[in-house]
Formats: sequence, C-alpha cells, structure tokens
Amino acid sequence: GRSRSPFLDPGIYRANASAEAVAMIDAEGAFLAFLRQFGADPVERRTTRYFDPDWYRAAYPEVAESIAAGRWHGALHHYLANTTPTAFDPLPVFSERDYLARYPDIAEAVEAGKWRNGYTHFLTNGSAELRTPSASLDLRWYVENNASVRDDIAAGRAPDAFAHYLAIGHGDGLPSAPPPEVVITEPPI
Repeated sequence: GRSRSPFLDPGIYRANASAEAVAMIDAEGAFLAFLRQFGADPVERRTTRYFDPDWYRAAYPEVAESIAAGRWHGALHHYLANTTPTAFDPLPVFSERDYLARYPDIAEAVEAGKWRNGYTHFLTNGSAELRTPSASLDLRWYVENNASVRDDIAAGRAPDAFAHYLAIGHGDGLPSAPPPEVVITEPPI
C-alpha cells in the first residue's frame, strides 16, 4: 500500500480503477497493476491527487490529440516524459509560470537541471515550505486563516496543506487565498 512516487497513490488508484485493475491491484499490488494497465485501459484513471488527467487533456487539447494518435500512453505519461516540462501544469491550482516567476531561485535550479520543473520542487520541498503554487492558492494564508486545516493536519487527516486543499479544502469551499484588494479611487470632479 505504499508508493515512492507522488503520482501513484495506491488508495486513489484503486478507488478509480476498473474492476479488472482492482483484481490486479489486490493480487499483485498497485505498482505492478499500474504498469500492466498503463495505456491499455481506454479510460485514463486518476492515480493521485497531484495530477488530474481529465483536466490536463482539456487544458492541453494538442496533448489529447497526440495521445489519441498513439504518441503517448496517456496524460500522465506526457506530463512526466515530455521534453518541455515547464510548459505544462499538472492541476488547475499549480502554475509553472507563476511558481517559477515567484521563486527565481527555483527557476535557476530548474534551468540548471537540478529539478525537472517547478512542480517537482514544489512536491519535494515547496509544499512543506508553504510556498505559493498559484495565484489562487496561497498555502501560508490557507493554513493561517483556516483553523480546520491546522486541526486536520495535526490529526493526520492530511499530510500537509497542499494535500489538505486537494483532498478536503477545495471540496469544502475553504478560502485558499486572501481576497483581492479593493482599490477605491475618487471619482473625477
């Protein structure tokens, strides 16, 4: 039931798998079942909270076309193996462009080849550091302004703030960033 990759959570994979894949998961484990099923199932099943294949295909129609043409086994395959890893976002709440612009140290490390992309850094370190993954999700603000987030993390219901937002907070409608500042200007006389 353990995984070494944030892109394959055995519980999430099993919950979304076909009946055939569930039988394989139960017999061989999630990783082997995933490898056997990868690209064979006409429906790409969600394997993690950290990547949404349906959103990805909709956000990048050219990728969906290349998958349909057989150049990729699926959206996750494309995301993990494409040659322009900073050109694609894995979820609507993570923006490569925003993250790398906000954190020039990470952009330099990505450019130097220390990280594949900003999301790899974010999942490895940035989430724990409460770095901001996009304009719509300010993790530090999210934790500081939602007592239930702190309580859920302390109780082990979520490993960190980002996982909490993806698994609980978004669905519960918790505010994820400060409201936009309202600028009041005097009307012209």
